[in-house]
Amino acid sequence: MYEWHWAHYLSELESAGVRIIDCNPNRILKKDGLPSENAEVLKDLVISLKKKIRGNDSVLFFGAQARDDNLDPSVIKLMQGMGIICANICVDGFFEHIHVKEIGKYFDLNWVTHYNALSISKYGCKVLYMPMAANPKFFSPRSKHKEKAIAFVGSNYGVRSWYLSGLEEAGLKIKVRGKGWLKKVGDNENKIKNKNSVNDRTKLFLKLISFSCGRKIVLSGIKKRILSSCYSNRYLSNADVGGELSLSEIVDFYGNCIMSLGISEVHNTYVLKKPVYQYHLRDFECPMIGCAHLVRRCKELEESFEDGKEILFYDSMEECIDKAKFYLNDSREAELLKIGSNARARSEKEHSWSKRFEKLCKNIGIKWK
Repeated sequence: MYEWHWAHYLSELESAGVRIIDCNPNRILKKDGLPSENAEVLKDLVISLKKKIRGNDSVLFFGAQARDDNLDPSVIKLMQGMGIICANICVDGFFEHIHVKEIGKYFDLNWVTHYNALSISKYGCKVLYMPMAANPKFFSPRSKHKEKAIAFVGSNYGVRSWYLSGLEEAGLKIKVRGKGWLKKVGDNENKIKNKNSVNDRTKLFLKLISFSCGRKIVLSGIKKRILSSCYSNRYLSNADVGGELSLSEIVDFYGNCIMSLGISEVHNTYVLKKPVYQYHLRDFECPMIGCAHLVRRCKELEESFEDGKEILFYDSMEECIDKAKFYLNDSREAELLKIGSNARARSEKEHSWSKRFEKLCKNIGIKWK
């Protein structure tokens, strides 16, 4: 259970009158529990909850990314035996089928947020596609006087420094926050220390090579390692850079800028001729905040926002830089503000978590009040 769950859907549902019982096994166990340990924690909660359930209550167990490696399905069967409907949210487009191969079929419904994840249905999973969303109260506009800058929040890895250095070289004002940006050339590779055992890494490798996207990730990692000098991170010399932010600080940071940037390449696949792309939660947060969001075109976002009116799409790094230069011209400030305003209006109307849960409940037979 990460911070985003409360800032996004839990607090929004709670304010709408839904009673939330937050059970985080890691917090209770004070460690990353095994699937069986996490299940025991939930069983204890369910047994105590059974005494409090009234006859007219609608009770939903909502798994925040329940997977084969973090939850034993025995607790799901126990809850279903008590008449509790069980749903799970799967927020990864390409890897869910290796995460929920066994446990997914036990849920009454698996909510997938990317079209690629619909493939888990081949394991007997009942699936509903709905894109991500954002809490309109938490992710709200912060300032009417926005700085004429393009904002990005995220760790320094992969292709991100290439996009941002390209924007900087184009003479645009860049504001960046996240892990790894304060380091200088030679230090900013931001390598993640892998504490997993050789056995764990071998298991991951075997899983990755079992499907096309995984094989691309493996291949891109090998290519980047061999040609490291060609794909090393770029240093931002004049950009306004800073360290990591809390979610509340992120809202303020984006809310004070007229444009936000989304970068969608998965892992190191940007080194390939045909990279793998996937939209992020941030691509719904920024429009809800009221930013003119510049992001890679994808089906999920195309269906959610209108290009040029509520969002700005690009299809290449070159187009990203060209569009940023075009729209950050002084003469188009009013247009950018209008795009941000339209994005906020569309998001409030269609892309809140309450709207998503209303549809979820309709699909699993729970009356939404």
